[in-house]
Amino acid sequence: MVLDIDGMTIMLTSLRLGKIGWKITAILLLIALLTIGLVSGIVNYALDSQFMAYLYRSEDERNLQVIYSIEALFQDTGSWTDVQMQIQNLSLMMGRAVQVYDLEGRLMIDTRRGRHIQTPMRYHRGMGNMEISEDAHQTRGQIFNNGEQVGSVIVTSLSGTQGVYTKEDILFRDTINASVTIAGLIATLFAIALSVFISSRFIVPVKQLILATKAIGQGDPSQRVEIHGNDELTWLGQALNEMAENVERLETLRKKTTADISHELRTPLTSINGYIEAMKDGVLEPSPENWIIVEKEVQRLSRLVRDLQDLAKAESPVWNKEEIEINGLIKEITKGLQPLLAEKNIQIRLQLDCHLVVHGNQSSLERVLYNLLDNGLTYTLPGGEIRVSTVDLDGRIQIEVADTGIGISAEDIPYVFERFYRSDQSRTRQTGGTGIGLAIAKEVIQSHLGTITVESELTKGTTFRITLPAQRRR
Repeated sequence: MVLDIDGMTIMLTSLRLGKIGWKITAILLLIALLTIGLVSGIVNYALDSQFMAYLYRSEDERNLQVIYSIEALFQDTGSWTDVQMQIQNLSLMMGRAVQVYDLEGRLMIDTRRGRHIQTPMRYHRGMGNMEISEDAHQTRGQIFNNGEQVGSVIVTSLSGTQGVYTKEDILFRDTINASVTIAGLIATLFAIALSVFISSRFIVPVKQLILATKAIGQGDPSQRVEIHGNDELTWLGQALNEMAENVERLETLRKKTTADISHELRTPLTSINGYIEAMKDGVLEPSPENWIIVEKEVQRLSRLVRDLQDLAKAESPVWNKEEIEINGLIKEITKGLQPLLAEKNIQIRLQLDCHLVVHGNQSSLERVLYNLLDNGLTYTLPGGEIRVSTVDLDGRIQIEVADTGIGISAEDIPYVFERFYRSDQSRTRQTGGTGIGLAIAKEVIQSHLGTITVESELTKGTTFRITLPAQRRR
C-alpha cells in the first residue's frame, strides 16, 4: 500500500475528511477568520483615523490662511472697524466663520451674526445666522502689529466632523473600505480552501496509517506506508513500517520454526519407526546393535524436546535471581569439561581479570557458558586451544570465549543465533546439536539486559563475546 498524498488524491478525499479532519478544518478556518477580521478592523480604523487627521490638518492650514489674511488687513489699516467688511467678505469667500477679539477679550467682529450676504457662490449662500455644528473644527490664532499682539481670532468651519469630507473624500474612503471588504471576503474563501487542503494533507496519511495498521492487525504484515517529509507523521510511518517488518520477520520465523521442528521430529521418528517395522517384519533382527541405534534416535528426540522446552523458558523467563560470581561459575564449568579436553588434547586458558558479580539466574547463565564451551570443544581440532576471559568494562562485565577451531563463514555469521540454523561446514547433525543452543543463549543474555556477539574466520577460530550489567560484591 502506497501513501499517496498528491493533489489529485487530496481533491478526491477532501470531502471525506472524517470527524478529526473537519475539526481541524473548523479550527484553522476560525483562526483564519479571526485573523482576517482583526487585520481588516485594524486597517479600517487606522485608515479612518489617519484620513481624518489629514483632513483636520488641511482644515487647520486653510484656517491659518484666513488668520494670516486678517493680520495683513489689520496691519494695513490699524483699525478693526475699517477691516470689518473685508473680514466679512473673506469669511464668505473661504467658507469660514470668523470671530475677532481685542486684547481685553471683547468681541469685535463676528461674521455669524446679523448678516444676510448674497453671493453667486451656491455653496456659501445663506451663511448669515447659520448655526454651526457643535463638533465643528476650530483654529485659534493671535494677531500682531509691529511685533505687538493686538487681538486674537477664532476661525471655525461651517460644518461638523462629517462635513469635513468632500465628495471626493467620501468616494475615496468608500473605495478603500470596499477594497478592504472585498479583500477580506477573498481571504475568507482562500482560508476555507486552505483549511480543507491542510486538513486533507494531514488526514489522508493518517487514514492510510489506520488502514495499514488494521491490515497488519488482521494478519497481513506485508503492508507498508510510503511517507515523505520529516515530521511526526513521517516518524509514525517509519515506526509502523519497522513494526510491520518485525511482525513479518517473526511470522516468517514462526513458520520456519514450525517447519524446522516438524523436520527435526520427523527424522528420528522415521528412523525409529523404520527400525521397529523392519524388526517386526523380520527384515532386521532385534539385536542389541539395532536396539542401540533406536535408543540413540530416542535420545536425540528427547534432547530436541528438552532444547525446545529450554528455548520456551528462555523466551518467557520467570526466574529467581541471585548474585552470581562469574569467575567461579566459569571455573566450575571448565573443571567438569577437563576429561573431554584431555581426550581431545585441547588446552583451556583462563584470564579472569574481572571480579564483578551478575544479578541473574545461575542455571540459565551456566547453560549459556556451557553451550559456548561445548561448541568450542566440538569444533576445535586436537592440539587447539580455548581461551575464556572476563573484563570489567566500567561497571559491565565482558565474557569472551574464543577457540582456534574451524570457524564460521562470513555468510553464516548473521544467522548463527537463529533457531535450528546449522552452517554447512560446522553445524551438521553428525557433529552438532539441534541448532537451538545459540538461540537459547541469545534469549537468556537479552533477558539479563545483556548482549552477545560473534566474530569468526574460517580455519582460524571463533570468538563469542557476552556483555552483562554487573556490580561489585558487597
